[in-house]
Amino acid sequence: MNTCFLGLAALLTVTLGASAQNITTFTNFGEAGGDWLDETFWDFGLPGDGSTAIVNGDAVIDRNIVTAQNQNPGIIRIGEFDDGTLTVTGGTLSGAHGNGGIFVGVEGGKGTLVIEEGATFRSQGAGMNVRIGDDFGGSGRITVAGVLQNYKFFEIINGTLEMLPTGQNNLFNSIDPSFVGPNGTLAFVIDGSEVGALERANASGLNLTLDPASTLEITLGGAFAINDSWTLMSYTSLTGSFAQGTSFTNQQGYTFAVDYGSGSSDVMTLTLTSDALRPKIDALTATPASISSGGTSTLAWTASNFDSLTLDPGGVDVTALSSTT
Repeated sequence: MNTCFLGLAALLTVTLGASAQNITTFTNFGEAGGDWLDETFWDFGLPGDGSTAIVNGDAVIDRNIVTAQNQNPGIIRIGEFDDGTLTVTGGTLSGAHGNGGIFVGVEGGKGTLVIEEGATFRSQGAGMNVRIGDDFGGSGRITVAGVLQNYKFFEIINGTLEMLPTGQNNLFNSIDPSFVGPNGTLAFVIDGSEVGALERANASGLNLTLDPASTLEITLGGAFAINDSWTLMSYTSLTGSFAQGTSFTNQQGYTFAVDYGSGSSDVMTLTLTSDALRPKIDALTATPASISSGGTSTLAWTASNFDSLTLDPGGVDVTALSSTT
């Protein structure tokens, strides 16, 4: 009896020890850009196949971290109980693989994932989730200028998924449901004709539900004209709408129409309908128009749709003025 008990205890010790080492945490507070592949930053060594990797602090991936995708950890949690940032600057073989996912902002933590142009970060495998924030105080942000290979689904619970103009997120191939919750934001930065759309890869991918309090955020730059349109997503199914509804004016003063499509195997498009609410300098004069060295001229202006007005160079606040000498 004693021999059996000791044998079982030893077996339990070995099993529990192995399980504990399947979770490893990256920590480098106070240091900028710690290398993911530097084992000294991990409390139980580099994360391996099927492990859970927790990133607290500031980690950087600048190259492939494995030789095959299925060697990546099964779960990556960025900012768990604390602040964590993962910046992916290079490589195409990094991310999570298996039956877990990428979780940004966990259990009261604040997480940030940045995928720079030219880099790829993956969430690949059955049931793999990309989740931003949680219901326990976690908040997060994912910014995509490179490639986010999100094959299955995503959940924006408390935070923002921001697609930059060069960003790609176009491999959705599963019937798994995605959603943007009431504290979630889907953001697009548009540069002329370029937009990082969400796209399905087959006839089953991207099934999205939008909470009526969810937020659509648009930042417009580059060359464009009134009535220009952009496709923001192609989907298999779309239910609900953003809080902005079918027409809204963004923080820049541009007014857009949103067409959500039919809700089944369709696209969601954005059309610029007006710039009437943009801040504008309506007129600017100098009297006299030319001066010699040491002379003075009076600048006068009329402006509209502004909260504050600054004269540069010099950074002079002229919000309450219409002229200055």
